[in-house]
Amino acid sequence: GRVPFSHRDLTETLGDEREETTTDGLSDPEFYGLVRLWSSSFGPGLGRRTWISAVFGVKTPWGRNDIRQDGARVDEHAQSGTGSTDLFGGLSSFYLFDADSALFASAQYRGTGRNDFGYKYGNTTTANLAYEHKLSEVFDGVVEVNFRHAKRDQIDAEGEADPNTGGSVLYVTPRVLVNLGKGIVLRMGVQIPAVKWLYGVQDEKPNFNAGLTFLF
Repeated sequence: GRVPFSHRDLTETLGDEREETTTDGLSDPEFYGLVRLWSSSFGPGLGRRTWISAVFGVKTPWGRNDIRQDGARVDEHAQSGTGSTDLFGGLSSFYLFDADSALFASAQYRGTGRNDFGYKYGNTTTANLAYEHKLSEVFDGVVEVNFRHAKRDQIDAEGEADPNTGGSVLYVTPRVLVNLGKGIVLRMGVQIPAVKWLYGVQDEKPNFNAGLTFLF
């Protein structure tokens, strides 16, 4: 399970006019599971060095999707949550090089629903490759390559597409994991767009993220 909190800054420019929107709020919780499809034989020291799993889950519409400022609902992309129920599934795998380093890979498809305001984010395909190395008892370093392709969003129930949404982005993502003790891990990273193929008039800036993971 994952319960995100979102802080968003959105800038819209039309001619000489510039409008900035900043929002905070609960985003959409997700629940998902993994089913092991295959693993290598159990060996001494590292146990099972390779796993391949199926991943499936649901994103709920429980986040804030009706944030208003000055009496008007803000743009969809400034809302903390999408307001829709999404289903997703894919494959996930990892390989242990040794006790201090591992390689992770995953691919996923997400089918998006439509929210109460008729808006539907484009269905999304993602692929990720990550290398993690233990730097000390407290710190782990991670370097990832992330690919995301999204179809254009639909702005109403009739399926009219927004021409300035969707496209593909290839990211490079450095990340640091900090073991805070008692099973709590702090994760911090920056997702840097290295190559962009975006539809219409839009841009993608670096994404900063941080979160806590509790290990049972």
